[in-house]
Amino acid sequence: MTDNQLKKLFEDKIWSSYKEAKDRFNYTDHIFTEMLHNYGAIQTSIKLIMNPVTSGGLAKMVLYKAINLTVEATVLEGPWKRLFNEDVLSMARKKLANYEYTPIEYEGDETSFYADVENINVDKINYESTASKEELEERVNRLMNSEQSDTPEGVHLPRNVETSIVTFYRDPAVKAWVLKNAAGACECCNKPAPFKKNNGYPFLEVHHVIELSNEGSDKITNAVALCPNCHRACHYSDKKNSIIKDLYNTIDRLEGGSA
Repeated sequence: MTDNQLKKLFEDKIWSSYKEAKDRFNYTDHIFTEMLHNYGAIQTSIKLIMNPVTSGGLAKMVLYKAINLTVEATVLEGPWKRLFNEDVLSMARKKLANYEYTPIEYEGDETSFYADVENINVDKINYESTASKEELEERVNRLMNSEQSDTPEGVHLPRNVETSIVTFYRDPAVKAWVLKNAAGACECCNKPAPFKKNNGYPFLEVHHVIELSNEGSDKITNAVALCPNCHRACHYSDKKNSIIKDLYNTIDRLEGGSA
């Protein structure tokens, strides 16, 4: 099995562990899934393990007595262990030792290696239609990383479903101030708004630099007016951290630049 095939197997295992945590404990971690979308399972695991601060996922799995579902345990307990250098493996062991968890490290020889890979039990990947935005992005990401040769049939008349969502109260005065202050230009790329709305106002979107779901404030010190491209880049670009840093450096009113 090639390294690329092994990386794909590790990706599946990480998503499978997250799904198990979600199913068993109703656990969700939007920052973690966003990192998986942006960086992939290998780089996400390295970033979390090498960060000296204990991740929210590890802390939660300790609480749920399910440390085996963490990236720290997963990198050590499968044949994909060879994809990580010793610094990463040592840090994973150190973090697990802090919670008195001893991983069953994979030590298979070359003869058993390929057989073990074939026998790893990874949940069957679900690519069915879904009304969940998070699940949709997860499945799209996995398909983007797979060999998708067949042309999908799609659904002629997609069914709908009523859902309840969590939303936040927003201060209209804050949004209006930010849009007026931008004077029709994106505060990230400085280009004019791409078009005007029916009411004649430039079309810009107000973005909270520290997202409301991450306990960001609904104040002008945490809100910027962006064109649609820059807004999406702040959420999904592989350079999002650099983009956000530039916003803090160029817009004086913003606070919380260390976030």
